[in-house]
Amino acid sequence: MENLIAARDIFIEVQPTSNVLIGPIEHFSEHPIVRFRPVIPDKFTENKFGIRTRPLRVLINSDNPGIQDTHVVMELHQIYQAFEKIYGPEQMQEYLDKIVKEGNELFLRGWKEEHPAEAG
Repeated sequence: MENLIAARDIFIEVQPTSNVLIGPIEHFSEHPIVRFRPVIPDKFTENKFGIRTRPLRVLINSDNPGIQDTHVVMELHQIYQAFEKIYGPEQMQEYLDKIVKEGNELFLRGWKEEHPAEAG
């Protein structure tokens, strides 16, 4: 399934706080985001079952911020803090910057498709 997701360039949307509060993850440091998309490009040591041949594309979002008292910046911070000691601050900042950039590009691509006259 993951290879199909990667082949079709589908983004996996993760909501770290929601995953911890209502999912099987007890701590942010257990979040599978680094297995979906390794922090170090082309290195699949985080690939738990050895089934991926390339990184998956991910988006980090907040799920129900009014109830869970979170927002996107806080979600990014949670992932940064959870893995910063493993990968270092510079590597984590670069990792999250790439995820944010790809998410913004995906949003703009969708907006342009829905509003071709306004997109120019």
